[in-house]
Amino acid sequence: QVNPVITKAVNWKQPSKLYYNRATAPDLLLEEKNDQSFRSFSATNIYEWNIDGLTEYNILSTLQHMTMVSTAYQTALDSTDDAIVEILTSGFSGQLKGWWDNYVSEEEKHEILTAVKTDAEGNIITTVKV
Repeated sequence: QVNPVITKAVNWKQPSKLYYNRATAPDLLLEEKNDQSFRSFSATNIYEWNIDGLTEYNILSTLQHMTMVSTAYQTALDSTDDAIVEILTSGFSGQLKGWWDNYVSEEEKHEILTAVKTDAEGNIITTVKV
């Protein structure tokens, strides 16, 4: 005589308890601070600037890096603002290069390149060179 196989009916539609008792935060793809805090830039190099696929946070970090590079160019080479802009824009790649070369008109480029920071009363804010 063969013993019958005993199976329990499993109801797969029963709600199950989540592993975590509360919902976890979504992965925001933020880079670790340690990776970005040790960046250094040389005034003798031209850097590539590519923002393809980056989050808003990482794009802002790239803008900060561009500011650091421009400061390095200005202090080490005593470059003019126009020369620094030319060096920075020559490093554009990907969508940023396509946007700058094909989408932005010459008039808009001029407006971007000649923009100045103003205070609430409209006075131009200048930096003091020591």
